[in-house]
Amino acid sequence: MSSRDSSPTQIDPSSVEDVGAILEQNRDDLLLYIEGKLGSEGQGLAGDIWQEVAIAVHRHDFETRPVKDPLSWLRGIASHKVADHWRTASRGRKADTRWMEQGGGSPLRSPFDWVLLQSRRETIQGVLERLSEEDRRILREKYFVGHTVAEMARKEGVGEKVIEHRLARARTSFREMLASES
Repeated sequence: MSSRDSSPTQIDPSSVEDVGAILEQNRDDLLLYIEGKLGSEGQGLAGDIWQEVAIAVHRHDFETRPVKDPLSWLRGIASHKVADHWRTASRGRKADTRWMEQGGGSPLRSPFDWVLLQSRRETIQGVLERLSEEDRRILREKYFVGHTVAEMARKEGVGEKVIEHRLARARTSFREMLASES
């Protein structure tokens, strides 16, 4: 008899044992399902994802949202947890790529690198906060949002030379304040 055949038709919300039994009863099927979703790149992660599923199951409000087909419901949770894993992994890879493209070397080679990075961020944040609102806005738009000078000029209804002058002034102020921090 497979675990699917032995699953009750509905989980009893008043019984923690029932929830635990459903998880344990469907563990093997769920792990195979998770491994299939992860593919070869996610080897060794199925157990971690299964634990995330177990946490989600124990947090579920069975009183207001009853579960009629436990295995389908568990697979749905597992699908979401696998998607969460890939989304998080993708964000990390993108951040590492941006760091490398900006000449940062290999990302966070040691705890010391992390401390230096944090210190540098705090220093830069402090300088940005001390800049005038106009300088802060124009630097943010150019370097954080990524707008071109032409886009900024069109948006503000001024010539590109005006924007270039404002950027030069803002960068000079930023450099001077940053040098005074050192």
